Amino acid sequence: MSLIGLFIVIINGALPVLLSESTCNYLNIQPKARFYGFGLYYKPKQTITMCARECFLRLECLSITFNTTTKQCRTHTSDHINHPWNVLPSNDSSYAGIHSWTLTRGLEGCSTRPCPKQTRCIPIKNNNYTCIISECDFGVNIDYLTGWNWRPVGRTKTLKCRSNYYLNGTAITSTCLANGTWSYTDEIIAECLRIPETTTVEYNTTLPTNDSSTTDVPLNTSTVP
Repeated sequence: MSLIGLFIVIINGALPVLLSESTCNYLNIQPKARFYGFGLYYKPKQTITMCARECFLRLECLSITFNTTTKQCRTHTSDHINHPWNVLPSNDSSYAGIHSWTLTRGLEGCSTRPCPKQTRCIPIKNNNYTCIISECDFGVNIDYLTGWNWRPVGRTKTLKCRSNYYLNGTAITSTCLANGTWSYTDEIIAECLRIPETTTVEYNTTLPTNDSSTTDVPLNTSTVP
């Protein structure tokens, strides 16, 4: 069956169906949508089929976001089934859950997703495969941390907190090594604390009387040392 370059749109709930260029694989795509968070791996200059393949070769990967403008592939460790509220509107992206990709040929021994987490399956001849380390673990278990999800081998991370939080501790920098571990060795003692909200003191701007020569008197009568 020759389906090169052919895309057929059919109503399947709210999702069209993509037929890939080189196989008879089916991939349900949600256009104008992206998945927020749970990032695993990203790669530029991809097609959406190549992006889905990158996800499928990693057991940990459950969904993809493909930027239709920059052609960047982002893979995620969760999907719209586990976190439906993380699917957000986006004019330049398309989203797909990997469970919707039906394989019929093309990935040899990797078609059953046999490799463990943090590895990438490499298909070889005669329906065989090998597994190579591709990502590190999360490494740091700190609430309200940001930017630590993307963790492919070779990636360098700096400990940072989410917006409205500050780091109480050491802002360590670490690299994901080829053996799947982070380069830091010391125990991290740090936490992300919420930035205190500032309060505004209101002032009385009533014009002075004969008994007072002072304006801008605070309404708050609490004693200030």
